[in-house]
Amino acid sequence: MVSKLNCCSLSGMHVSPVELEVDLSNQLPSFALVGMASSVTQESRDRVRAAVTNAGFPWPQKKVTVSLTPADVPKWGAHFELPMALGVLAAQADGPVPTVFAFGEVSLSGALRPTGLGAAILSWFMEQQRSGVRFVLCHAQDWEDYLAWAGGECDPAIEGVTASSLRQLWESFVAALKVERPRIDSPIASAVDKKGSGPDLSVLQSVRGEPLAKLAALVVLADPGRHLLLAGPQGTGKSMVARAMAPAIGCLGPRAAAELGPVCRALGLTLPRSEDRKPVMHLQSSATKAALEGAITANGQVVPGEMSRAHGGMLVMDELLECRRDTIECLRQPLEEGLIRLQRARHRALLPARFQLVATTNLCSCGMWLGENSLCICGDSALSAYQRKLSGPILDRFSLLVLTGQGEGALRGLSGEARSMLDHLVGKTMALLPVSGPTLVENPAQWEAVARLRPEASLRGIRNMAAVAATLGRADGAASPVHVELACALRFPVEKLLKRGRSALPPLRLHLS
Repeated sequence: MVSKLNCCSLSGMHVSPVELEVDLSNQLPSFALVGMASSVTQESRDRVRAAVTNAGFPWPQKKVTVSLTPADVPKWGAHFELPMALGVLAAQADGPVPTVFAFGEVSLSGALRPTGLGAAILSWFMEQQRSGVRFVLCHAQDWEDYLAWAGGECDPAIEGVTASSLRQLWESFVAALKVERPRIDSPIASAVDKKGSGPDLSVLQSVRGEPLAKLAALVVLADPGRHLLLAGPQGTGKSMVARAMAPAIGCLGPRAAAELGPVCRALGLTLPRSEDRKPVMHLQSSATKAALEGAITANGQVVPGEMSRAHGGMLVMDELLECRRDTIECLRQPLEEGLIRLQRARHRALLPARFQLVATTNLCSCGMWLGENSLCICGDSALSAYQRKLSGPILDRFSLLVLTGQGEGALRGLSGEARSMLDHLVGKTMALLPVSGPTLVENPAQWEAVARLRPEASLRGIRNMAAVAATLGRADGAASPVHVELACALRFPVEKLLKRGRSALPPLRLHLS
């Protein structure tokens, strides 16, 4: 006699699916709970048994085994108690039980207690895990919290069965089973699928000013091989442009979803589908190197980091230079190769990390540096130490580097034709996004044109600017020298702006006797 229910696991604000199975076997009466249940969840066994008996139901005189899968994901919390109790009752009934989703706490008397997590859990459930589920069983207060959050709207294909006690809930559930309800295609699910079918450019279109930053954002959205750095004084719209790119990101696709699946499985996350949005990870400036790269525990378990979670999508790092230098430098290899090599004394692991990096930064700790005549109040040594975190190899991996806060001065070096092309490409936003093509440029004329305009650039920098020019050309329908000029303008030579600030030591003089 085995019964199955759907429930969930909570880790901070993250919710992941859990399947709960209850087996009754002809052995000595006992209650076993398996599946990496925490001490809080293990204590639920006594409460579940008391709640079932005090609600007027018999407790099976058999061995009760409750399994929580996936087994390698930690389970924490008391909201597993209601699914356990319902699973025991369903296993005793030994009848066909449709797929249900349940969560909640029980008291020793058999009463249900609201978890206060109804809006968070049910909003996740309605968006991600509705497949094949007909009933949601929970406390009445949790269901009302979700309806208040959703504005009173609910998926008509799912019926909420609520009560304030275990006995009432079970009787209501048994009565609901006898009512034949036709399967209804969920309009909420259709709206979600329709929303995920195309990029939402409304937020990016609402940004005013900084045309070079907007064009750079569009190039990044159009070409998955480009990385963007927005630098400049505080309050010039760097973070605003970076956040406006997230709604415009596309879908994963089958290959990226398949590669991201093992990462999500290792972290206990919902397995991605090809039609899901690409992941967008936002990093705190206090993130460590291990948080980005991942780690290998002493027993050999691999824990992926944020770069692997962003595989196939976008990694947004706000205030890049506020991060530690080793955290910034650990981006070098993944940006170039698209993978992470974790190497320890006894263990080795390869993790996928093919993502787009969108970073923003001030050029000094006070946030006002924009050249020698700026209002920066940092001393030379502090300014030099701050800017030295941004090494040349890291800068070279950014295909697009836009300096914000210059106003009309940012367009001063562009020709009239290039300015017109800039307005044209930013104006026809939708025309740029469907562009896709090889990350390496095959047109040698563009390489030569970029090398003439930017002779100081490295070969990697020339390749990146030529790729940007090719993307602009494909969006415009034909290659043009103007696209090369715009590509060079989108890669500001910030190396010339940084103040390395070496100490002015007097020249060495040798006194020969």
